[in-house]
Amino acid sequence: MVKWLSKDLKDLNDRYMKMLMLDSYPVAVKMVSDEAEFEKVVQDVSVRLIEGKNLAVCQVLRQPSYCGCPVAVKKNNLSFCIAGAAAFGFQELPHDYPDTLVGYHFINEEIARRTFANVPKFWLGQYFGMLLAPLDQMPVDPDVVLFFGNTAQMYRFIQGYNVDKGERLKFAVIPVVGCAQMVVAPIKIGKINITFGTTGFRLLGWPSDTGSCCSVPANLLEDILKGMEYNHRGFVRYPLFWQIFDIELPPGNLVRNVIYDYKSGGFGMQQYRNKK
Repeated sequence: MVKWLSKDLKDLNDRYMKMLMLDSYPVAVKMVSDEAEFEKVVQDVSVRLIEGKNLAVCQVLRQPSYCGCPVAVKKNNLSFCIAGAAAFGFQELPHDYPDTLVGYHFINEEIARRTFANVPKFWLGQYFGMLLAPLDQMPVDPDVVLFFGNTAQMYRFIQGYNVDKGERLKFAVIPVVGCAQMVVAPIKIGKINITFGTTGFRLLGWPSDTGSCCSVPANLLEDILKGMEYNHRGFVRYPLFWQIFDIELPPGNLVRNVIYDYKSGGFGMQQYRNKK
């Protein structure tokens, strides 16, 4: 595990923001193993402690990216979504829970249970709670960092990761329990995971129809960023510049007819006049 200092995390955050032009904070996640560790973290840093309510894991995952501050939560405040809580090892999943999704999510019990068998999971009782924070405010070494963005931004992670590897990447993606695919999967497999907000995630914590998420294990943060910076110098970057922006459009081009040769009676303007 890489040991980070706060100034190093801030530097990583600033460089990622420069490479990707993200419109929300990258979320660093630390799984806290016991109560003593949890209480120490809460006492030592300025953190928003979630208590007195019962939330879903997905709701908490997005809070630092919106509010821009550290958030801490114990497992007994994260049982609103049974499937998410079970995947994080906070409680057991009732054996018949997958059956409740039959009739709209899955066609029968066999398919539902097979899908849930593929949900990445921590073992029961492995963690006491979670600490989450914008990457540049994380007070301890994170386990994984979540980057939310569009598909072009997510593709930069593939390019940055693969600049010196040449691998065919595979991602853990199933249609349920998106929080587990964002946190549990990359921690367990030790590689980046690009996934999407599932229905529950979008309803409760991520109101986006177009976004996706790349989860980066902490020990890969520096290598992937260096890869991004390397191919950024060769114009493999975000955003790409439109090749047409420095090209004069030829005579007869539809856009040129409308914008520049507007008196020529070309196809574009003639079509407009006919409508008039």
